[in-house]
Amino acid sequence: MKLQFFKAKRAKKEILKKVKTWKLEDIVEKNLRETLGKIASSYDPKADVFAEHFKKDFGDNLGAVLFYGSRFANCASEHSIYDFFLIVKNVRKLHRCKREEYKSYVFPRAWVFNKLLNSVQMNVFLNKLGPNFYNYEFEDNGKEYRSKYGVMSIKYFIKNISKKDNVHLSGRFSKLTGIVYAKNDKVLEDIVNGFINSAKKATIIARSLMGEVNYSPSEFLRKVVGFSYHSDVRDVDKGKSEIILSARKKDYEDVYLPLINSYKGGKVSNIEEYLRSHMPFYLLTYMVKGLITNKGWGEYAYNKIKKSWSEKELKFVKYDPKKPNAVMPLVKAFFCVYLKHGIVHFYEKFFKQPLNPS
Repeated sequence: MKLQFFKAKRAKKEILKKVKTWKLEDIVEKNLRETLGKIASSYDPKADVFAEHFKKDFGDNLGAVLFYGSRFANCASEHSIYDFFLIVKNVRKLHRCKREEYKSYVFPRAWVFNKLLNSVQMNVFLNKLGPNFYNYEFEDNGKEYRSKYGVMSIKYFIKNISKKDNVHLSGRFSKLTGIVYAKNDKVLEDIVNGFINSAKKATIIARSLMGEVNYSPSEFLRKVVGFSYHSDVRDVDKGKSEIILSARKKDYEDVYLPLINSYKGGKVSNIEEYLRSHMPFYLLTYMVKGLITNKGWGEYAYNKIKKSWSEKELKFVKYDPKKPNAVMPLVKAFFCVYLKHGIVHFYEKFFKQPLNPS
């Protein structure tokens, strides 16, 4: 276990060094910025409706609205909602705007903790661990709009993508992302720089996961798109990378093929150990805290389980969305099943052998 940890740590240092020292040629960087800008401005016009509501709710504190997920990737199902990141100047100020909303969040049989869990202070604290995610619904001109948005400060965005090692954010923004709104040119530049750093990291990791010499562009792009799933305890990829890639393959080629052609830094050793080392952090800070920050937390938990696990396991999850006060079986199932799969998945990937309960 200790050996695996040190291998992951060495890989982390090597990746950060390679990203920092990789200087793109002027023409490559210019074309990359233009390509990312063109892609970022090509999105479903409905996203603009959401952006107007975000601006109305959060005012001058809102720095940017970033559009991601299946709706932006053009591979959404009819039930897919819109996914956004809100980049703000002051996280605490945003949570103060949501103070009254938090009071409506009710955790069944947990009334003792409601005041704490639903407080501005708790949401600010959780935001320090990573982006908080919230459901967001409204009606506009008789149409219903449903979305989920993540919250982080511009300072957190810059620090965790450009200066620190945050696999989850880098993985997320290594995928094509839309910029629906940016407050000014400085914010826009910071976001595009974050996209470029994420693309560099994805290129280095994808190259390190492939063979020494012979690999196809398609294989490389699949590794790039699958980057964000490597540290997910749910093992959610299941062909998702292929679906995302096929929907916008030309755009991914325009961004990543010039990068891999210009990359001369070689492979990073111990890359698998590096990616696996982020699993416990993901489990604790990104998924479990979603139960607290989501207004529809029962439905949130059920959907996470439904996406990842078998029908047999779903049978004992007796959740009825119409009866939100009867979700304790769901909570127990969420933690039992999630922890079970998390532990097994983490063990088998980290130690490269099956976990034998006996």
